[in-house]
Amino acid sequence: MKKFYLILSGLILAALSAFGQSYLNPQEGHKVAYFFSDIDHIQTLDVGTEFFYFCDGDTIYQADPDQRLLSNKYGLPADYNLLTFSSFLCLSPDESTLWAAYTDLDNVDARIYSIDVGSGTWSLEARMPANWDLAFWNDSILVSGLNSADFDSPNAIYVLDTSGGDQHRLIIETGGSSAGLAVDSHGDLYFGTSSFTDPNALYRWDSAQLAAVIESPAAAPLQLGDAVKLSDLPTGAYDCEVDAADNLVFTMNTWGGTQVIGSWNNISGDGYNYDTLATSSHWLDMVKSRGDYTVPIAGNSLFTLGYDQAVADLHTGDYPPVLIAPLPVITGYESDQIGPLDLSLYMTDLDDPDWFDFVLTYISEPSVATLSIEGAMLTGSFGLAGQANLAIVATNAGGSVRAETVIGTWPEAEAGLLVSTFGELSLDPESYWNGSDETGEFTSGPARFFNAYSSEYFTWSGWAYSNTSDVSTAGFTNQYSAFTGEGFHGPEEYNQVYAVSNLYGPSLIDFTAEKAHAVDGFFVTNSSYTALSMLEGDMFAKAFGGVDGSDPDYFKLLVWGMAKGKATDSVEFHLADYRFDNAAEDYIIKTWQWVDLSSLGKVDSLMFGLESSDNSDWGMNTPAYFCLDNLMVHPDGAPYVANPMGDLSIISNDSAYVFDISEVFSDPDDADSAIVKAVKSNSNEDILSASIAGDELTLSGRYSSLKNVNEEVELVLEGSLGGLAALDTVLVSLEYPSGIEDDPLAHVRIYPNPSQGQFVIGSESGEVLDVSIYSITGTKVYINRHLLSGESIDLNAQAAGAYIVRIQNRSGVISKMIQIQ
Repeated sequence: MKKFYLILSGLILAALSAFGQSYLNPQEGHKVAYFFSDIDHIQTLDVGTEFFYFCDGDTIYQADPDQRLLSNKYGLPADYNLLTFSSFLCLSPDESTLWAAYTDLDNVDARIYSIDVGSGTWSLEARMPANWDLAFWNDSILVSGLNSADFDSPNAIYVLDTSGGDQHRLIIETGGSSAGLAVDSHGDLYFGTSSFTDPNALYRWDSAQLAAVIESPAAAPLQLGDAVKLSDLPTGAYDCEVDAADNLVFTMNTWGGTQVIGSWNNISGDGYNYDTLATSSHWLDMVKSRGDYTVPIAGNSLFTLGYDQAVADLHTGDYPPVLIAPLPVITGYESDQIGPLDLSLYMTDLDDPDWFDFVLTYISEPSVATLSIEGAMLTGSFGLAGQANLAIVATNAGGSVRAETVIGTWPEAEAGLLVSTFGELSLDPESYWNGSDETGEFTSGPARFFNAYSSEYFTWSGWAYSNTSDVSTAGFTNQYSAFTGEGFHGPEEYNQVYAVSNLYGPSLIDFTAEKAHAVDGFFVTNSSYTALSMLEGDMFAKAFGGVDGSDPDYFKLLVWGMAKGKATDSVEFHLADYRFDNAAEDYIIKTWQWVDLSSLGKVDSLMFGLESSDNSDWGMNTPAYFCLDNLMVHPDGAPYVANPMGDLSIISNDSAYVFDISEVFSDPDDADSAIVKAVKSNSNEDILSASIAGDELTLSGRYSSLKNVNEEVELVLEGSLGGLAALDTVLVSLEYPSGIEDDPLAHVRIYPNPSQGQFVIGSESGEVLDVSIYSITGTKVYINRHLLSGESIDLNAQAAGAYIVRIQNRSGVISKMIQIQ
């Protein structure tokens, strides 16, 4: 049974090792770095000049080997559903095609595919049982493997038949188990044998030998004896590789022993003519190269895999610190805590990960957040609402790397507001509504958003809504995405729908209740289309800052509050600003930010505009888009009783008493003068006439209808505005007029009258009186239930004007007027 089957099936069934790092022990003069540790079970790999490719059994990835970022996925062939493992990945010399092979565990349908790197199209090239490795030789494709369903068959090297007949031609009989092969820049072929019984060695066949056997179909296959033996090996080889400078390297493994990456030392013949570059206790798979690994320049490396381990990068240079992932955008509410954020997940020194120093070097607006770094952990707290640029530098081994991001702080929303969250609008994932149904509007919460759609030109303006999340595609086709990649989260998770405004036409919002509202504000961010245009420029618009970053560019949102067709006020908010003396303060809004509209007052609609520093004869060059979420408005406030009238007392003598009620009612968000006042109810209209004209309440007691000396009537006054109202209940005492000469109250006098503030109430009977004094608006300003006749009353603290003096004794009540000057 051949080694490849023993190894892979045994490892799959027994799971010999757990995932980890630091499995390679480099020898002196070499360093090792690990990456793609978050991808489980990498089985095969290859490395090009620009991209890195690997297969984890479920898909094939394309990645940037410098940034360690995944850039593409190629999946698996759609029609191949057997239980398989990846045999090899091999990039064509021009790097346009990736060759991928699979062997099924039963070895009945092993396949070799080519994948167009640009389009991702898979093509079945051949079937070959127990295929192992592939190399390109001129126009021929050479494959190492068994080419037999019998696992006891010896390994050999074949010219692959891609015509569909699968008649692969044997050109070299290597014997033993399967192992990798390599071709150098001269066309020489290298192979390390892998035998359990025979001695193992590295061999080389020169290009002339290969040409003779490949170009002559009748030629006999080459043998090991036809090759130059380069070095004996203490155990079987797994793979070999020739780097850009034709340095030959290989991996070899010993069951239960030490695994080795070696390099041939250019001495041919018997003996161990190789140098050990690194050792491992983990089984080492294929080895790949980029550049001349002996030259200590970052990027010149050997790459290998330990089973179920991260990719190991072995090199002779020293890697500087690198940014392995962009710092995330940091957002939160005022006073929320930040972090801890582990900076080592974003910046690291791949071959010197210890003793890293992280320093916060810049924050453009310190009021937005308070930050600190301890070790690799960034912590802090959010401050005032706004967005700030943030820079962190990581230093190690004499090198450094700078990472930048933005931090956005949101204000806490006031309770009880009406909110347009767009959560009630239904969309399929990654889709939008742009008015193509020609309804002309949509509503969310308290607001209505207007849209104009042209079915002739398939264009729209005004408002759309979207949940698309594309933050990387530049241009008009990405006009519906917010640059945050999502809607504003808010205190609850909605369905991430947000509004998009296109100002190539009017942008208008009004309110569904057909009444005015005080608007608190909304959250805003740039569209991806606009943000990428400002960052990179496009065929119409410039990159903000210009060539050297010094151009004073800006992009500004304008919001007008409208009431009955007239603007109440306006608010400006910069969506980008490059006008700072310090270029580090220049910014483009990349987070959801709050726009405060409280200064607009009460409005019935909002109008929007955009302004840019980049203009031409045709108008603004910057794409005229922005995104909005969580528009918040105050409910229309109801009038309330600010100054209750209190109880009133009048003499029922058919005279008119007028009271000022201008300050009884107030409205929280409208002018008090707009409140309409009325008598809501009168409990006894027979004895009391009550009416309101403007801000004056007129009362008149009907003497002829009064049945008792003193009666009370309940009035309910109403102040209303916008369909909302407040009520004030007033108890009016009607007093019987005194007309009996011997009534002691008939001889009560007030003097002096008018008065400068002090006066006396005198009674001929000299009895004790119950005295209350009211302002003309009904406010009680004085009370003395035991006033002695002739006792002085002081109203110097009261304003000049007329006051009603209510005097009561055991026989009745009388009201008189006093004028304070």
